Amino acid sequence: IPRVSEVTAAPVMISGGKLADFRREWVIACMDFDERRAEQILAEAFALYPVEQVCFELLAAGLHEVGDGWYKGEISVQQEHFASELAIRRLEAMVAASPRPTRPGRILVACPAGEEHTFGPLLISLTLRRNGWDVTYLGANVPVDQLEATLLAIKPNLVILSAQMLITAASLQRTAIMLQEQNISLAYGGRIFNLIPDLKERISGRFLGDKLEETAEKVERIMIRPFTWPEIKNPTAEYDDLLAQYQERLAAIEGAVWAKLASHDFPYAQMQDANGYFSRNILAALSLGELDYLDVEIGWIKALLLNRKMQLSLMPAYTQAYREAITENLDKHCQPLVNWLLKVEAELA
Repeated sequence: IPRVSEVTAAPVMISGGKLADFRREWVIACMDFDERRAEQILAEAFALYPVEQVCFELLAAGLHEVGDGWYKGEISVQQEHFASELAIRRLEAMVAASPRPTRPGRILVACPAGEEHTFGPLLISLTLRRNGWDVTYLGANVPVDQLEATLLAIKPNLVILSAQMLITAASLQRTAIMLQEQNISLAYGGRIFNLIPDLKERISGRFLGDKLEETAEKVERIMIRPFTWPEIKNPTAEYDDLLAQYQERLAAIEGAVWAKLASHDFPYAQMQDANGYFSRNILAALSLGELDYLDVEIGWIKALLLNRKMQLSLMPAYTQAYREAITENLDKHCQPLVNWLLKVEAELA
């Protein structure tokens, strides 16, 4: 992404250019916090290209570039938020202006509990509405208990959920169980299912694939055919026992970690973040039935710390302290978790 100092203040005139040119100029405008210029670029792109093409090749691809830049430490969180809010605001306006449904059936689109990334579900809602479907969009962070009441009111034929992280995939799993009990069809997608293909075997629903632009076609097939629930892998009894113990002893485990790292001068804020990150993801992996799912998220956070030149040297000490706290506070059922932590320590050494 060009630096702000390299961005010209001249008016944008991209008529006749490729959509990739619009995307590049839109990203530059967002990095410069130039809302007016960014909106002008979008207006011109939508005037020249089909709505879906602009949404996928400019907005979605542009946000992917911005997110990648943030991950590498080249873009600030404020710039990332600015670009995301502009894109979401534009999608919300188009959803509000979409035509009335022309096809039978109702679809509910939402994010499971804890999931705040709404661009993908919002784009799915827009695409489906433009294909004639009756779509109710609930937005971010919808807990299971609150969703149950909404289902009674809306009576959807299909629920679509999106999860980007392991912890929200676990939330999606809990929602899937509830939907199957009520015999309401589920389709789902999101980043984490693309990174961990095996995770799809844990969710009782239909995976929508890794390409947003193909969602409308796949949803149509689901809506017009009888829905069958796929067979899934359930957590073993060993994992269930470990999950119950870990939940019960979590406060004691985190207290022991604090005590063990007192002499390491571990920054308070980083300790809080590490404890929260570890506990949420371990709980998610245990509820999903496979600790190896944690590998993707740990690798992601390690690269994130490296890109930001943070204290990566503290991670081996932290994982060792966490492993010792686990061993001291849990019984023999903790061995799978101990083995995974040993593997992480070896990778960080």
